[in-house]
Amino acid sequence: ESIPPVAFGTFKLRGNDAYTCTLTALKLGYSHVDTASVYRNEAEVGRAVRDYLSEAQVPRSSVFVTSKLSPKSHGYEAATQAVEDSLQQLGLEYIDLYLVHWPGKAKLKPDDVKHAQARLDTWRALEAAVTRGVVKRIGVSNYTIDHLTQLLAHCQIRPAVNQIELHPRYQQLSLVQVCQTQQIQVQAYSPLGCGQLLEEEVLQDMASKLGKTSAQILLRWSRQQGYSLVVKSSHADRIAANLDIDFELSPTNMALLNALEPQTKICWDPSVVA
Repeated sequence: ESIPPVAFGTFKLRGNDAYTCTLTALKLGYSHVDTASVYRNEAEVGRAVRDYLSEAQVPRSSVFVTSKLSPKSHGYEAATQAVEDSLQQLGLEYIDLYLVHWPGKAKLKPDDVKHAQARLDTWRALEAAVTRGVVKRIGVSNYTIDHLTQLLAHCQIRPAVNQIELHPRYQQLSLVQVCQTQQIQVQAYSPLGCGQLLEEEVLQDMASKLGKTSAQILLRWSRQQGYSLVVKSSHADRIAANLDIDFELSPTNMALLNALEPQTKICWDPSVVA
């Protein structure tokens, strides 16, 4: 079974907002929801998923749920407990995809050599969760080439996904190539560049010519690059528009987007983690 390519993201959505927006997204046609332990909204997201399944009278398999391990839960015992905690918060019998959210363990300095062993111990715990059947797939987020190389040298189960910051102003081509060579799905987070790209003139011109929003153009760019993506909004009209990206950008338009400068990281930088 493939991973639905457009996930509804829930970062920064809390309490009733997390519940309402997730339920709205599911009713509008999203079949993949992305949450995380550090978002502190797994309970609300899980309730929205369960309520949707019950109201729509569809099986659990019709909604794909991703959650992520907190940096404070690195290590075998802590990661084992973290999976149980996420299951309990979500109120689900299994999680479709569970990611290591960050390559570093909380409270260690970035250059501490203990990060590497903590990551491997965490991965063994996630592999055991797959064996138990409580997690269907495991993957990583914010992993660099070095982090991936180390994991691939030691893992029994290969990561299904690397969820990374990706947009035309931060294309990470070397990392993308490694993921694709290793058959690790590239999943873009912050595909709108945290909103910073929406004002780009080239993008606004393209959007008006094509009768699309700037956000739709950026999301379509990700899909045409072969990436799956996580996109968030708390507005019903945008939640719907962000799913409506079944159009084609011409090679000329793709080239214009690929040429956006400067190439700058907007979110946190995992390359400092040993």
